[in-house]
Amino acid sequence: MMLTYILFAGSLSNAADITLSETCSLANAIRSANGDTQVAPADACAAGDTTETDTIIFETHVEITQALPAIT
Repeated sequence: MMLTYILFAGSLSNAADITLSETCSLANAIRSANGDTQVAPADACAAGDTTETDTIIFETHVEITQALPAIT
């Protein structure tokens, strides 16, 4: 099943858009958003924004096979 979902809240005017891909996993996208830094191998996920709520965009098939980091 293809999962298309956007996590967001509040204003998105200056927020970071973090798009999942073959090199940016959901877990690393969450880590990038939580820490406002690029953490994926080769910085594949965009860094989160310190002042706004970040958006994680699902444009790929996601199969969750392990626990995910908490969204903070």
